[in-house]
Amino acid sequence: MTNAPRLLRWLVAGVSIALALSVIYGISLAFSGARTQWFNVGFELLVAGAAVFGVLVARGSFQRGPAMTLAMIALTAVIATGLSLVALQFAARQIVVHPFFLARFAAAAVLAGVGALLVLDRHPRSWKTCLTGAGITAIGVAAGAGALLAAVRVQISSPLLAGLGIVVLLVIGTLVLACVSIGMHLIIRAFELGHLDDATPAADSAGKPA
Repeated sequence: MTNAPRLLRWLVAGVSIALALSVIYGISLAFSGARTQWFNVGFELLVAGAAVFGVLVARGSFQRGPAMTLAMIALTAVIATGLSLVALQFAARQIVVHPFFLARFAAAAVLAGVGALLVLDRHPRSWKTCLTGAGITAIGVAAGAGALLAAVRVQISSPLLAGLGIVVLLVIGTLVLACVSIGMHLIIRAFELGHLDDATPAADSAGKPA
């Protein structure tokens, strides 16, 4: 990550340090009840280890695959936090709105976002492809949501009109699926373009005589 802008490196370092410091609060929850929740301690130690890797990424210790490393750190932080709260007997509906989980989720989103930026900046067509895919996906989702909302609110008494409405919904549903499929394909393609630079040196070196 040494070639990344200094602002992004400082951002990754700051978020990783914040994750590490939050472990203190997370472990304190394990000792807040009548019995010590050692599973909670173990999950928090996983977050601490992930935070250390985040600092190492910011320092440039991972020259290859820093984006994937950030994605794994983010995933570890979210899953370990969720399991940590499960160990503390929190219900699923409580976990997703718990301030501790939301704060960790926000930190993970920042790290994953930086990883995405690193990949998309590798190829000149990545951003355009990604934004096009996101736009097509958004159109499909909006159309589907609008169709469902209209179907719920409109009351049709005529059987003929009801049958026609079903046909219209099927057509719209097909278009929505097509838009989402095309959009997600373009988004995936945008990230694949970002990995072309990683594959080129390996391919060039393979073609050279030893």
